[in-house]
Amino acid sequence: MKKILTGWPGWLLLFAAVASLLIISYQRSSKPLTADQRTQSIAERIACPVCDGESVAESRAPAARDIRADIAKYVNDGQLSDEQIITKIDDASVQDLRLTPNGSGIDLLVWFLPAVAFAGAVAGLTMAFLKWRRPIPDHGPTDDDREVVAAAMRNGDGETNDGFSDGR
Repeated sequence: MKKILTGWPGWLLLFAAVASLLIISYQRSSKPLTADQRTQSIAERIACPVCDGESVAESRAPAARDIRADIAKYVNDGQLSDEQIITKIDDASVQDLRLTPNGSGIDLLVWFLPAVAFAGAVAGLTMAFLKWRRPIPDHGPTDDDREVVAAAMRNGDGETNDGFSDGR
């Protein structure tokens, strides 16, 4: 049993478990069921224009209340998608109100490249650790090694080939 958990089957089992949990969590949070949940979900992805670091959903500022009312109106109309509502509100403001990145362009690169770098680092470390685990082949001494030893042994007066005595 220990061999299964420490070898490749164990890693495969761990990967399958993580992938399953990610899929389940994505499916559970993918669609709000009611108009209020949809309004809340959209409000969490828009920054408050007058607050520092708060979403419209968290803020109690009058500007945030107005934006939440606009979101509720757009949701109840049923004409726009979530992304279209966010774009409409963001375009009406002079500052960027998006808290989540777009799914394209430079925003995608900013979020995607660190994940790729992390995966590359993990792959590189895995390869290095696997290489370090392999035993070093023992080829024995070379002919040059034998010549150096033989020359040192022929010199019988206690001196090495470099001219120093053994007592240094």
